[in-house]
Amino acid sequence: MENKEKYLLSLESLLDISILLNSELDFSNVIQSAILTCLGHTVNKYGLIYIKKPLNDFFELSEYKGIENMDINNILKIESNDPFLDFVYKTKKSFEYNKGMSELIDKINPKIIVPLISKNSLVGFMALGEKYSGDFTDDDMEFLDRFSVITANAIENSLLYTLATKDTKTGLYLHHYFLARLKEEIYKSKRYSEVFSLVMIDIDHFKRINDNYGHQAGDYVLEKLGKIILNYVRISDIPSRFGGEEFSVLLPNTDEKGAFNFAERLRVIIENTEFIFKADIIPVTASFGVVEFSSLWDERDIIENADKALYLAKHSGRNNVKKYSDYLREAE
Repeated sequence: MENKEKYLLSLESLLDISILLNSELDFSNVIQSAILTCLGHTVNKYGLIYIKKPLNDFFELSEYKGIENMDINNILKIESNDPFLDFVYKTKKSFEYNKGMSELIDKINPKIIVPLISKNSLVGFMALGEKYSGDFTDDDMEFLDRFSVITANAIENSLLYTLATKDTKTGLYLHHYFLARLKEEIYKSKRYSEVFSLVMIDIDHFKRINDNYGHQAGDYVLEKLGKIILNYVRISDIPSRFGGEEFSVLLPNTDEKGAFNFAERLRVIIENTEFIFKADIIPVTASFGVVEFSSLWDERDIIENADKALYLAKHSGRNNVKKYSDYLREAE
C-alpha cells in the first residue's frame, strides 16, 4: 500500500510539472523552471542544462544552478559530433556518469546525466551533481526518466515557438509578431482607454559600417544591438527587428514623455557602448522616432507617424530622439 501511495504521489507531482512546463512557451523560462524543479525534487547540489538550438551545430550551456565556483568559460558548449552525445542519445535513460566519458563533461564532474529526447531527436541533456545527502535511488532515477520526457517536449515546443516568433540574429521578435501585438495594443487602447507608445530605432550610417568593416561586422553590430535592447526593455515591452537595421519597441502603459525618456536613455547606452569587431572599434549610434497612440489611428497610422518622427531625427543630425509632436511643429 505504501509503494502504491508513493507511486501515485510521484504521478501527481509529474502531472503538476507537466502542466507547469507546457503552459510556458518562453525558452528561458522553460529551462529555468525545469532545472529548479529537478533540483528541488532530487535535492542535488548543482545542475546544468545543455540544449541544441535550431541552426546551431553545437549544444550550448543554456541554464545552470549551484556552480558559482566553476569556471563556465571552459564548459559553454559541446560540439554536436562529440561521441559522448551519441552515447547519451543511444542510452536514452538517465545514467551515472563515469570520468573519462567526455573531456568537457569531466570538468563539470556530474553524478548523473539525463538525456532530453523529443521526437527521436536529442534536444539536450542535464548534468546533475551529487545529492546533498545519500545516493541516487531507483525512485530518483525513475523520476528523472519520466521528468526528462516532459522536459524535452516542453523545450522542443519552446524552441519551435522561438523559431516562429524571434529573429535568430538579434533575439528580438519578428515583424509579423510585432504587427500582431500592435493590433492587440490598439484594441486595448480603444476598448479600455489604455495608453501606449511606439519607438522606432534606426542604426546611423549602417551601410557605411558594412562598407568600411565588412558584412560580418555589420552582423555583429546587429546582434550586439539586439542584446542591448533586450537587456534594457521591461518584461511587458515588445522589442522587435522591424527590418534590416531598423528596430521597434512597443511600450504598453507609456505616454509620449515616458517613451521619449526611454528612447533617450537607450540612445545614450548605445552611444557609450564599445562595439569591437576583431581589432576594429566601430562607432555606432542610432536615431529614434517616438509616438504615442491616438484612438483615431490604426496600425498603419502609428507606424507611419513613428517613421515621420524617425525621419526628422535622421535629418536633424542623427544620434538623437524626436517625437511625432516635434514633427508636427516642424511641419507647421
